[in-house]
Amino acid sequence: MAEISNPRYSRPIDVHRWSDHPEVKALVEEIWQDYLPWQITGKQGERRPGPQPKTSFKNQLRVLILDLYVAWLEDPELSIGMSMSPNEWNANSRYNALHLSKKLIPITEALSIAGLVDLAKGSYAGPGAKSNRTTRIRASEGLQNMFRDAKFQRDDVHRFDGQEVIILRDEKVAGKVGKEVEYTDTPNTNAMRSELKSYNDLLAASFIDIATLQEPIIPREDAVDGSLPVRIHPDHARLRRVFSRKDWSMNGRGDVPVDVEVCLKGGVAFPEP
Repeated sequence: MAEISNPRYSRPIDVHRWSDHPEVKALVEEIWQDYLPWQITGKQGERRPGPQPKTSFKNQLRVLILDLYVAWLEDPELSIGMSMSPNEWNANSRYNALHLSKKLIPITEALSIAGLVDLAKGSYAGPGAKSNRTTRIRASEGLQNMFRDAKFQRDDVHRFDGQEVIILRDEKVAGKVGKEVEYTDTPNTNAMRSELKSYNDLLAASFIDIATLQEPIIPREDAVDGSLPVRIHPDHARLRRVFSRKDWSMNGRGDVPVDVEVCLKGGVAFPEP
């Protein structure tokens, strides 16, 4: 397992990666059968006792492998930030449409032991400390080789359609974005969601590009150490409405994806023929 020399060069885990491509399923099945212990996969032929998860553990592994794959394509040095605290995984959250659970923690640890994931443990020095960070993971050389041999591509990986687009956040803490807050739907939130779906359906049917770019990447003008460039990709072309301070009257004007905003300022969004 290689050392992650710069854990700050990272982004949060994306819990809404998905693909039904047969080769994706085949790769996940290989990892499930050959690299994970029976304590995670269960004994062959036996039904796991107790309540069954909303999303099978194997499908949760699929989400994780897909996000590692996308990060590897963007940059093999790029890490994914992932909380290893069970309290941070709420399978019933509206912001976790694929119902990923705390089971991802032992799955990730098993992948690290098996040599498929490089892992840098998180750190906590106290409330608001700048050195605080979650655990960082990325595809190891072994998993990268499996990705190279795989017969699927980036365009075979998409976002899960059920991802929440009406976001309610708590107040900021130590300058950081407030945590997402659960809420009960009302006619107003349902109407906002329906309206955004129409916009997002239009974006999904459009080709968004900047013709002057050699590659679909734009460095940030305000880049600092560890910041990531803007990547132009259909996955990012999705509008949201984000409300602050647990108050539906605060903000909520619409969260335009950075790549769409950049394209509209420096290029054009072209409808597909």
